[in-house]
Parts: sequence; structure tokens; C-alpha cells
Amino acid sequence: MTAVERNEIESRNENRDWLALSAKFALLLRHILRTENLTQTELANRMGVSCAQITKILSGKENIGLQTIAKVEKALGRSLVTFRNHAEGSVFTSAQRTYTSVYTFQVYYPQNTSRVSSIPRMDTYTLLSDSKILV
Repeated sequence: MTAVERNEIESRNENRDWLALSAKFALLLRHILRTENLTQTELANRMGVSCAQITKILSGKENIGLQTIAKVEKALGRSLVTFRNHAEGSVFTSAQRTYTSVYTFQVYYPQNTSRVSSIPRMDTYTLLSDSKILV
């Protein structure tokens, strides 16, 4: 194994938590763009950023901050991320609660099936009713 490969593995392990959240956010955003027939260019214009920035966000490997998330939410006109106190009573369904697990990407298929896979796919979040990532 080369030094470059070792560094890449080490970097992924150190950044595993935020990379998983970034990937979830990217999948959710891709789903919203597809279902609302929005292009990356339209989203970039609404947010006042470059198309390259949108591409980075949609890669799922960008360490985006709260300011960027707020811009995305404002551009889409909806809340995407919900923060909640674990001490509070849960008002979320069991399907929504599964998204708090950082390392699991559950895939719900559009058909009425119960088949679930842990492989990230473009149809992730299809049945997540209010399109939010729970943190």
C-alpha cells in the first residue's frame, strides 16, 4: 500500500461522521432537485453561488456548513435539516427515526415492498414524508 493510499484511508476514517451526513444531504438534495424538476444551475442562481459549488455539495464529499445549508433551504423554500433534543418526546415515525443512524443508508423503493438495502442509491428518501434529515 502506498503512502497516498494510507493517507486516504486515514482521512476517510477521521472524517467518517461528517462524510456520512454530507452524503445523506447530497442524496436528499438530488432527490428534491429531481422531483421538483430543478436544475443545478437554477439552484445555484437561487443561492447566489457558482454551479461548481452545487456540484461539490451534490458530490456528498463537501464539508458544508450551516450557512450553506441555510442557503439551500432558503433557495428551496423548505426546511431540510431538523435538530432535536433527545430528551424531548419524539414526534417522528419509526421510519424517520432510522435516519439518525449515521452509517446506515436505508433505501425505500417506490413500489409497495418491504425490501430495504444498505447501499446508497439515487432513490433514497423516496418515502421520507417530510424530506428532512434528522440529526
